[in-house]
Amino acid sequence: MRQSTRRQLLALCGSATAIGFAGCLGNGDDTDDTETGGGNGGNGDDTDDTETGGGNGGNGSVAGLTLADTPHTGRYEFEVTNLTIERFVWDVRDIDGDEATVDVTIDEAGFVEEETITVTPIIPDSFSDGRPLNEDLDIDDLTNARVGDLWYPINDFANVDLSTLSVGDTWEETAGLNYEVTGTDSHAGLDCLVVERRIFDELSFKYCVSTEHAMILSSADFDETGALLHELTLTSYDG
Repeated sequence: MRQSTRRQLLALCGSATAIGFAGCLGNGDDTDDTETGGGNGGNGDDTDDTETGGGNGGNGSVAGLTLADTPHTGRYEFEVTNLTIERFVWDVRDIDGDEATVDVTIDEAGFVEEETITVTPIIPDSFSDGRPLNEDLDIDDLTNARVGDLWYPINDFANVDLSTLSVGDTWEETAGLNYEVTGTDSHAGLDCLVVERRIFDELSFKYCVSTEHAMILSSADFDETGALLHELTLTSYDG
């Protein structure tokens, strides 16, 4: 049954370049910078088209709180497994309206790089627009496509108002690509909702998203056999 499902997935992916299934060809490795991620999905419950801080992208359809927002200052440190990038630090020092000043630290196999950036809320219209942190910078420019998949899957959550999410919620990105809030968890003292991403009923990603901090606190991707490929986890938070 799994082999048949895999054939369905590959057939659909071959004709879905305009849709953008993340992980279509087995999730790859951290040297592959090809953009992945879904299109602009929704949770099916957001009927309010008034934009209230949910990003300033072209679709303009998200109200409330999204992954594009930065609601809190604080230092978030993540550990990454099975990738050359081993540690990722997101230190939000200042928030001024929609803009946030962030110190980013990337530890790649012992080589540490630090950069200060300005983040603004942008919701991309589609997966082909990448995962922008501001008008000139993409998350993949700081890290790589795989870390971007794990920590900032903005395309998968593009039309989701995080403030409305609760256990049991489901939404469909497109035929065969579905999301479900399956439970709760916590990392470094922060609570989060577990969201499973399935392609033809096969688990491809599992996220734990903080609806208060508008951030993925942990994330893992899996191959077609269900084996873990990569994982990112919040190990410390200093607010």
